[in-house]
Amino acid sequence: MKLYALLIGIDDYAKKNRLFCCKNDVDRMEQYFSKLRNHFDDVKIKRLCD
Repeated sequence: MKLYALLIGIDDYAKKNRLFCCKNDVDRMEQYFSKLRNHFDDVKIKRLCD
């Protein structure tokens, strides 16, 4: 079985709606998916961050 993950962390939205810690969330999710490597034949993780 294969696992594909697209992790997107964008903090730099318009000034009114700025988000915080999205990149940290991507880091944490990547760590979680990396721990699952033993349960999958193939794990592919793509990160998109600003």
